[in-house]
Amino acid sequence: MHDGTIAQGDAWLLANLAAYYAYASDPANNSLLILTFDEDGDNTPSNQITTIFAGASVVPGNYYETDINLGNPTSRAPIPACPR
Repeated sequence: MHDGTIAQGDAWLLANLAAYYAYASDPANNSLLILTFDEDGDNTPSNQITTIFAGASVVPGNYYETDINLGNPTSRAPIPACPR
């Protein structure tokens, strides 16, 4: 949404992802919708990137260590910072 409004972003999501969200929400389809947003723009090590998983098998909750789990599933070592 870099130059758009929140309302424009909401309208785009509704127009482009609502049908697939409905499809992914049906257990018979065994599907998953993953939506990842860009950085929050503060350009610091605490920068937040939102990722939303939607589907019939998704367990609701907040997963603050997902980046560690996805980045290195065999250990709990943090992912090294990207050079800027």
